[in-house]
Amino acid sequence: MKGNLIRFLLPEAQYASTDFRVKKQLPFLALTSVVLLSVFILLEPVALLSSRGKVNLFELLLLILIGLAACALVALRKGKYSEASWMMSATLLGSSLATLFTMPYSGSPFDPYRPFAFSAVMAACTMLVSLKRIQIRLYGIAWISGWVLSFATIFRDRFEADISLTAAILLAGVLGVTVEIIVLDQVRKLSDNLLETALDETRKATAALNQINALLAETAAGMEIGAQIQRAADSLVKSVESVTTIQNYLGTSSESLLKESGNFAQTSSAVTTSIETMKKNLEEQSSAITQTSAAITQISTNLQNISGIATKRRVSLADIAKSNTAQRDLVQNLLASVELVQKSSEGIALFVHTVEDIASRTGLLSMNASIEAARAGSAGKGFSIIAQEIRALSEETRKNAGTIKQLLDNNETTVASTVQMTQEFAGYIEKSSQEMKDLVDSIDEILRGVTEMDIGTREVMNAVQEIVESGSQSSELVNTVVKNVGFQRQGFEIIARFSRELHERIISLQQAVDNIRGVSAEIAQAGAHNTTQVQKIQKHLEG
Repeated sequence: MKGNLIRFLLPEAQYASTDFRVKKQLPFLALTSVVLLSVFILLEPVALLSSRGKVNLFELLLLILIGLAACALVALRKGKYSEASWMMSATLLGSSLATLFTMPYSGSPFDPYRPFAFSAVMAACTMLVSLKRIQIRLYGIAWISGWVLSFATIFRDRFEADISLTAAILLAGVLGVTVEIIVLDQVRKLSDNLLETALDETRKATAALNQINALLAETAAGMEIGAQIQRAADSLVKSVESVTTIQNYLGTSSESLLKESGNFAQTSSAVTTSIETMKKNLEEQSSAITQTSAAITQISTNLQNISGIATKRRVSLADIAKSNTAQRDLVQNLLASVELVQKSSEGIALFVHTVEDIASRTGLLSMNASIEAARAGSAGKGFSIIAQEIRALSEETRKNAGTIKQLLDNNETTVASTVQMTQEFAGYIEKSSQEMKDLVDSIDEILRGVTEMDIGTREVMNAVQEIVESGSQSSELVNTVVKNVGFQRQGFEIIARFSRELHERIISLQQAVDNIRGVSAEIAQAGAHNTTQVQKIQKHLEG
C-alpha cells in the first residue's frame, strides 16, 4: 500500500526525469505530508469537542495548516517538488508556533517544555521534507524567535514570579533548538555528501561499465577478425592445392618435352646424314630434278601483358612452334620431291601416277586445313589461305606432270632411306609441336596474364617452278633442308634449355608452395587460438 501511495503522489513521468539527489527526499516528503495532513484532519474534530463547539484561534490555525498541507500534496502530484517542500516546511513551522502560542497551559513553571518538545519533533520532520538545508536553518531561526517572543507575552507572568527559573527555561529552549538545528543540518550535510559520493561512484561505475561494453564490442570484432583469418587461411590452402596441381602438370610436361627434345636431336642427326648421302647421289646424276620451292614470307605474333622470363620464353616457344609448322611443310615438300625422284626411275607412267597421288594427298591436306580453319573460326583465316594455296599447288602440279620427261637412276635405296628418315623427322616435329603447344597452354594457365593474343596474318606463297634438268637445283634444295634441320636442332636445344629452366623453377615453386602451406597452417592455428582467447575474455567479462 505504501508503494502504491508513493507511485500515486510521484507519477513516473515527472519522477524519472528528476535529479537523483531530489529523488531520495521525495518519498519522505510525500509520506510526511500524508501523515501530517491525516493528523491535522483528526485533530480538527477533537479541537471542536474540547472547545464545546466554539471556534477559537487554534482551530482556525489548524484549518489553515490542513489547507497548506493539502496544497503541498497537490503540488507534489503535479511535479512541483520545490514548492511542495517549502509548503510543508511552512506547515511544520506553523504547527509548532500554533502549539506554542494557542495551546492551553496549567500555570506550571514547566509548561513551556511541552511546546518545546513538540517543536523538536517538528524540526526533525522539517529535515525530512526539506530539499535544501536553508529550510532547516530558517525553521530554527523562526522558532527561536517565536520562543523568545512567547516569554515576553504569554509567559511574562512567570518571569515576574520566578525570573531565574524562567530565564533558565528560556535559555534551555534556545540552546536545545539551536543544538538540534545544528545537528540536523550537519546530518543533512553528511547525507548530501554521502549521496554525492555515491553519485560519483555511480558515474565511475557507469563509465567502467561503458568501457567494459566497448571492450566486449572490440572483443566481438576480434572474434570476427579471427574467423576471417581462418577463412582466409582455408582459401589460401585451396589456392595452394590448385597451384600444386598445375605445378605437377607442368613438371610432367617439361620432363616429356625434355625427353622428346633428346629424341629429336638423335633423329635430326640421322636425317642430316641421309640427306647428305642423297645430295652426293644427286650431284652424280646428269638428269634434272623437279624443283618445288616454298617460301614463308611473314610470321608475326603479338603477345601482350606477360611479365618476367616466362614472357620471353613463351615468345620463343611460340616462334619455334610457328617455325615447326613451316619446317613441317618444307619437309613434306622435300618428301614429295624425293618420291618424285624415286618414281621417275620406274618410268614416266609411274611418275605421272605418283604426281597424281601427290596431288591427291595435297588436296587431302588442303581439305584438312580447311576443316581446321572452319573449327578455328576467325582465328583460322590464315589456315584457310594456306588451304587455298595448297589447292592451287595441287592443280599446278597436275598441269606440270606432263612436262616431266627424265628419269632418275641409282638412288632407289638412298631415296627410300631418306623417305623413312624424313617421315620420322616429320613425326617428331609434329609430336614436338604438340608438346610445345601443351606447354604454352600450361604457361598461359598459371600466368593468367595473357589477355589477348592476336595471330598475325600468315601468308604462304608457294611457287612451283619448272622441273629442270639441273642437279644443282636439287642440291640447293637439299642444302636448304640441311640448314633448316640445323635451325630446327637449335630451336630444340632452346626448348631443352627452357625445359630444364622450367623444371628448376617448378622445384622452386614447389618449395614456395610448401612454405605457403606451412604459413597458412600457422595462420589458421593463430586465428583459432585468437578466437579461443577472445571467447575466454568475453566469457570472463560477462561473468
